[in-house]
Amino acid sequence: MLIQVNSNNSLSLNEKTINWATQEVETSLEHFTDRITRVEVHLNDVNSDKNNEPDKYCSITARVEGLQLLATHHEAASLEQAISGALSKLETQLDRQIGKMEHKKGRTPFGGEPFADIASDANVESDL
Repeated sequence: MLIQVNSNNSLSLNEKTINWATQEVETSLEHFTDRITRVEVHLNDVNSDKNNEPDKYCSITARVEGLQLLATHHEAASLEQAISGALSKLETQLDRQIGKMEHKKGRTPFGGEPFADIASDANVESDL
């Protein structure tokens, strides 16, 4: 899983912040690492010098095998809260989307029996 952390020009990121954000993404999404190919984290300072809340914005996009691009965002008072909020939303999306892919309900008639079972029962009855 490739992780890329970016920011706009109103927010300067140091190496420590980039490493922390990368570690947070790896930890939060570790049970999806075999499915995710790339994660992009975009951090922005919404109000620059003003002290209005929410001030920090985090947008996360994830490329997942077999799915369209998944994207989330979160605004909060701090970068840590913004990243955590966006990651939480992304985990929920991933659980939902990957769960749908892995646990597809088979088509069944109104009685609840799979079509294959009905066809084999019909063949047995027709032979009698």
